[in-house]
Amino acid sequence: MQHGDIINGRTPGCVVPGLPGLLYMVAVHGVGGADEGVVVWRQVTCRAIGIGAYLVRLGQRVIQVDNSHIILTGAGALNKVLGREVYTSNNQLGGVQIMHNNGVTHTTVPDDFEGVFTILQWLSYMPKDKLSPVPVISPTDPVDREIDFTPTKTPYDPRWMLAGRPHPTVKGAWQSGFFRPRLLHGNHGLVGADGGGGQGSLGGIPLGVIAVETRTVNLTIPADPANLDSEAKFLQQAGQVWFPDSAFKTAQTICDFNRERLPLMVFANWRGFSGGMK
Repeated sequence: MQHGDIINGRTPGCVVPGLPGLLYMVAVHGVGGADEGVVVWRQVTCRAIGIGAYLVRLGQRVIQVDNSHIILTGAGALNKVLGREVYTSNNQLGGVQIMHNNGVTHTTVPDDFEGVFTILQWLSYMPKDKLSPVPVISPTDPVDREIDFTPTKTPYDPRWMLAGRPHPTVKGAWQSGFFRPRLLHGNHGLVGADGGGGQGSLGGIPLGVIAVETRTVNLTIPADPANLDSEAKFLQQAGQVWFPDSAFKTAQTICDFNRERLPLMVFANWRGFSGGMK
């Protein structure tokens, strides 16, 4: 991944690809320090393995291309250690179905172009430096417009409240939400099972958004191929409840927005939390 003049703030035009670039940022800012000094995104386009996977994980914003992997050790090497063919591909270890669902990857894209486009969308919300305010632009979405969607007492998709939906009874009509669809960009597909997060623009002001999933969520825990006794588990998690995974990812999202100096709007609709055993 190539990035321009914000690698260290002192070298305009500095371009660093892949692992050498990550090591360069660690040398300048220390382990994990780059994210505190500048906005850093990591895009995994092929395979991040070993120390490359560690450095990607240190980043708080990770984009993963669909056919890429984030792994410490490849499937072939693990099979040799285990003495049998346990893993059939690296997808079982660090594919998007693993890393996106557990929150390591913020978003997935089909190809490199979409990944770069996503980065440009995210950059449009960022202040030019830590001392500057967020970029306020002339609003194309008036702040005094009516919001058509009304939350119900029965479970509903929280994205309808945020971005609107096609009108359920009037053909061809749109039921507007809090934001316009084109002004809201998700950044954690699922922030845990019970909340969604993203960046939005309201009245021309960029801000972070966190909403609560009100529906019952089906959670799938895949079987571990290395454990012969392991089986896939299918669990149901009640809506509007913080579970250990969703509470952690919600906290991580809040930290991300704070680091990026984005104002935060939380549509708080939780009714409790489950401490669990983790």
